This record gives sequence, structure tokens and C-alpha cells, in this order.
Amino acid sequence: MSRTIGILSLLAFGLLAFFFFQVIKGWMNPAEPFLEYRSVQVIDYIDYVVVSNRPLNPEDAAAYDAGQDLFKRICSACHALDAMRVGPPLSGISEKYAGEEEWLYQWIRNAPGLIQAGDEKALYLWEENNQLQMQAFPTLTDEEIGLILNYLELKSY
Repeated sequence: MSRTIGILSLLAFGLLAFFFFQVIKGWMNPAEPFLEYRSVQVIDYIDYVVVSNRPLNPEDAAAYDAGQDLFKRICSACHALDAMRVGPPLSGISEKYAGEEEWLYQWIRNAPGLIQAGDEKALYLWEENNQLQMQAFPTLTDEEIGLILNYLELKSY
């Protein structure tokens, strides 16, 4: 019995020493501040934090919110930012089609029409995505498409 008490006492002392060491180690090596040299802007408390070297002004925040709302209502059923859903991931879409914005807007507004017309890029995307055809969104304005693309760009940042 006294041997068991001795072993338990030794284990308890070892555990206390271990915890004491962890506390001292934490005091001597404090954690570095999160992103010390960058500004952090909370845009949507639930969904996303934009980390950038530039402060976000209220106009950017309003555009982000509007683009996020449009994306969630119109695009998110088929698309995600970095994962394949029904449609391909949309991260970096603005960079991918830089200089071809007019075509991109047409594609977003009427992908089936571009495929039917035999547009090379449209046919390539259609084939690349197992001939799954993107829905047409003829009522989207250029401003709304721009808000969605801006949201995707900020979300990809």
C-alpha cells in the first residue's frame, strides 16, 4: 500500500513539474502578435476576414457586401471559391480572364448562347466541365457582375 502511495506521489509531483514548466515556458516565450505588420479588416463577422496592406474604406465594404449577397443568391449553388462543386472553383477568375472582361461578362450572362454560337472559349469550358452547361443570367447588369467579380477578388486576396 505504501509503495502505491509513493508511486502516485511521484506521478503527481511529475505532473505538477510538467505544468509548472509549461507555464514558465509560456511566460518566457510569448506568442508573436497575429499579422503584426498587416492590417486586418473584418468585413463579415461570420464568413470572412480580409487581410491586406491597405485599409478598407466604406465603399469597398459596401461593394463587398453587395457582391457577397449576389454570389450567395446566384452563384453559390453551383460554385465555390476553392473547391469543385457542380461548376468549377472561381478563385482567381478575374486574373484568369484579365483583358477579356467583355467576354467574361457575356459568359456569365449567357453561357448557353455562347456555346450554341460556337465560341471557342465557351466550348472549351463546356468540354472541360463534362459538358455541364452554366445557367443563363440575362437579367444581371454589368454592375452586378462587377460586384460579384470584385467580391471574388477580395475573397481570394
